[in-house]
Amino acid sequence: MRETVAIVKARPSFEMAPALSFRLGASPDVLSSVEMPDVNLAVWRRWIASTHFRALRAWAEKPGAAFDAKIYPKTFDSSALTSSMPDSLASWLQKDIDSLLQLFSEFTGSERVRVQFHAVQSDQCRKYHIDNLRYRMITTYAGPGTEYVPETYVNRHALERSFGDHTSANRAIVRDERFVFRACPGDVLLMKGLGASPKMGAVHRSPPIEGTRARRVVLVLSTVGV
Repeated sequence: MRETVAIVKARPSFEMAPALSFRLGASPDVLSSVEMPDVNLAVWRRWIASTHFRALRAWAEKPGAAFDAKIYPKTFDSSALTSSMPDSLASWLQKDIDSLLQLFSEFTGSERVRVQFHAVQSDQCRKYHIDNLRYRMITTYAGPGTEYVPETYVNRHALERSFGDHTSANRAIVRDERFVFRACPGDVLLMKGLGASPKMGAVHRSPPIEGTRARRVVLVLSTVGV
């Protein structure tokens, strides 16, 4: 039987955000709130133009090589990520990736960053977890976004236990499945990992899409090492 998770599909309101361990904002300034001790995830809410969204979904249907490399942001040529795309889409996406990479490297002070960019057609991280690094930034350009859980609804003791399957683990980790939040396409998530806060790393997972026709286009920027 496939796992089912009750997802809060509406965007959380600004009124409820301050009581939770994440922050929401309509500008990149919100990302700096991750530096606060009681915040482990910040969401910069953005919208993607419908023409770009449709083009990305069409691109995701075609087989293509995934990009995964540790790079130096100051000299990185992001055209390697968009070479198989139509010119109009590639131009916009390359500028967006460059700006996010600059934001991430400046915030983390990282000289090297791991860049992952690919179209996803299957489940990746099914189990809710915390990344074993300092910081990670995730943007889903098309398809279901990353799922995350506010600290109030996380059973951290369950994170440390071993389970026979990810379904049992997720039921133990999440105290109330009604408060699993899912990012929307275009949103930029900046989250703490174990390296930044061993006791407050952001609990999240990839959305389950296996067995559906959903496709995701995802950019992941990560600090190198803990």
